[in-house]
Formats: sequence, structure tokens, C-alpha cells
Amino acid sequence: MFSRYYLFFLFVGVCIAWSASDIEIFRIVDSLKTILKRKLTFYELLEVSPKASVKEINKAYRKKSILYHPDKNPSTGELYTLLGLIVNILRNTETRKRYDHFLKNGFPRWKGTAYLYSRYRPGLGAVLILLAVFISFAHLMMRILSVKRQKKMMQDHIDLARQYEQYSNTAKGSKRIVTVPQGKRIYTVDSITGQVCILDPSSNIEYLVSPEAVPSVKFSDILLYRVPKFFLQTLVLRWFPKKDHPEEADIDSYNEEEKSETKKEVLEQQTKPAENTAKAGKRRVKRRANRVPLRKNDQTTNN
Repeated sequence: MFSRYYLFFLFVGVCIAWSASDIEIFRIVDSLKTILKRKLTFYELLEVSPKASVKEINKAYRKKSILYHPDKNPSTGELYTLLGLIVNILRNTETRKRYDHFLKNGFPRWKGTAYLYSRYRPGLGAVLILLAVFISFAHLMMRILSVKRQKKMMQDHIDLARQYEQYSNTAKGSKRIVTVPQGKRIYTVDSITGQVCILDPSSNIEYLVSPEAVPSVKFSDILLYRVPKFFLQTLVLRWFPKKDHPEEADIDSYNEEEKSETKKEVLEQQTKPAENTAKAGKRRVKRRANRVPLRKNDQTTNN
């Protein structure tokens, strides 16, 4: 049984693994279709029969090369280049067999990642955008799985508490205290609302267990939104920094002056405690009488 699957996947791998000549044929066919805006076989372009000999192909090539030469017709430069590649394929027996095979059985839709990369080679910007989208999608999937796991864990706690509720004989008001031997957890089950909480016996604090308490995943949680928002906020704060409120600045300066003057008084009291105690007290009373704190001044004006 295993050998059959192995042979099947080996056959599929061989069919999908196109050779370099196959990829070159695919590229020329697509380029010819893009230039002419219509499907045209190599034989139709040269106006020869699919069974034409190499001599007939060379003769047709000389006629077409004169017609599509860039010196005579500058707009057909790309077609002239493809014409030389087409003739080289038809001159070679192996590559001509491969082209006739695809022409008879149809060209494959999936031509491999190597062909796609060579055909539609993305730039640095496209690569960064695709990488950001891929990482954001992976992060979103991880967030969704994490939320589902947390909700399942909450529901498991609820089911476990209600399973052991019937064996509980202890009540706390309308709540029944449930002790679970497994894990030595203590729950409280409200008989009215049905809410289940985890009880911390040391602090006697209850923590609600509810799947609805787990925050759902939002678009603002993905990295594709959070990273640009972070950089935008950083640039805005750098260009337009927050200005301090004038009243807060005055209060800060007043507090600094008050602290500096208090330090001076302490130093004076330490050097000459007997003489300067009375002077310091008088200066403090005089200063407070002349200077009213801003907070009190604001309160009086508001009243």
C-alpha cells in the first residue's frame, strides 16, 4: 500500500518538475501572446506547416527576419528577438518534440514556482508587503488559537466546579464553596446567577471565570495595524511634542522654590540654631502670607 502512494507521489513530482527547456518554451509562448495580443503558434508565426523540415523553417525565418528587423521596423524589436528563439527551438529535435507535445495536449496551468518567479519577479517593495501580510496573517491565526484555548480553559474550570458542586456542604451566603481535589483549587458557585469564581484562600478574593471575559480578536490586534500605528505615533510625538500646561509649570516652579528655601532654612538652623530659628519662622510666615499657592488661587477664582 505504501509503495503505491510512493509511486504516485513520485510520478506527480516528476510531472510537475519541468525542465529548463520546458520553462523556456513556456516563457516564449507567454511573451509571444503578450506582444501579439492573441494566441499564435510558432508555426503560424513562421507560416509553415507543423511537419515542415528544418530547411523550410530556415527559409521562413529569413523572410520573417527581414520583415521584423528593428532597422526596418523599430516597433518589432521584441518580436524579432523572440523569432530567433523560436527558430532555435524548432531546429532542435528534442525541444521541438516538447513543444509539439504541449501544443497537442495543452500547456499546463501550473508551471512551477521557478517559472512564476522568473516570469513575475517581484521587487523589494512587493516582497516586503507580501512578507508583512504573511506575518500578520500568521499572528492573527495565533491570536485566534490563543483566544480559543483560553475560552476552553475557562469552560473547563466552570465544568469542573459544577461537577463537584453536588459534593459541597459549605456555603457562603448564596454562593457554594467547592473544593476540587485535582489541583487543590477552590471555587465559588453562585446559586442565583450561576457564576463561577476561583477563590484565593489567602486573600479571600474571588476571580470570575467566564469565557466571555476573554477579549475577542480585533483588527487592531494584528501587526499590520499595530506596527504602522506605533511608528506614526512616534513620528507625531517627535514632530509635535506635547507642551506643558502653563499652570502646571508654575506649580512645579513654585514647589522647586519652596524646596530650595526650605533647604536654606535647614542649613541656617544647623549652623546657628539659637539665632536663626526665630528669623526663619518669621520669614516663613511672611513668605506664605505674600505668596498664595496656585492651587488655592485657582480654587478661589473658580468659586
